[in-house]
Amino acid sequence: MKKTNEMKKIQDAKKMLEMNGYHTKNLWTIHDVLDCERNENLTDEDAQWVLDKVLCSEWITEQIFIGIRDHIELLIDKNKQL
Repeated sequence: MKKTNEMKKIQDAKKMLEMNGYHTKNLWTIHDVLDCERNENLTDEDAQWVLDKVLCSEWITEQIFIGIRDHIELLIDKNKQL
């Protein structure tokens, strides 16, 4: 029951974020980090640190904006052909 209630809260939070313009289809959790290495010595705080360093890195941010620009161009080109 607790899992179902928690999942409902997560889905509601995602809906609220989407209604405010956020993309929520690619979210990461500490479990992604903890499951990746299966290292019992990693804490939840360690996993949050890893996610912060990776997802907020300059390279990742740059790649996201490159992808956004590339897909905007594709969309503009597609619309020009219509």
